[in-house]
Amino acid sequence: MEDLDKLRDEVERSRGAYIHFARLVLTPDQAIELIDRVKASETRVHDELLTLEERVIVGTLANLAGQIYQVIRDGAPIGPHDDWTRSMTADWAEAAFHIHGLQRMMLAQAAARAYPQMYRAIGDEMPAKRPPPDSSDPF
Repeated sequence: MEDLDKLRDEVERSRGAYIHFARLVLTPDQAIELIDRVKASETRVHDELLTLEERVIVGTLANLAGQIYQVIRDGAPIGPHDDWTRSMTADWAEAAFHIHGLQRMMLAQAAARAYPQMYRAIGDEMPAKRPPPDSSDPF
């Protein structure tokens, strides 16, 4: 909630400018309305599924992905080079794979908190394993 309050204050200060928010271009009034609606819809359950630190990590990784993409893109040679385009695409795919893996690791915390009997949170131990299947069970 306090993050939304800070964002709302920032929008209030930027009256007259357009706000770029998640690929949407909003007027300050539209951004404030969106923030107020999100704040009104938040419940305690949502706060418990991901901590503020985990949400910040996911956002930080998204920002890092943008920076890595810039480095990959800015390394492109001048002029038409089909080989470079394929190489750049492959480099970005590799980087995105790892970043998304780290994001999924953080987001999996929500599943672990929502279903502790099914999923393990980071740092927790797995519950006792099921007894081994009998030999007639193919799985």
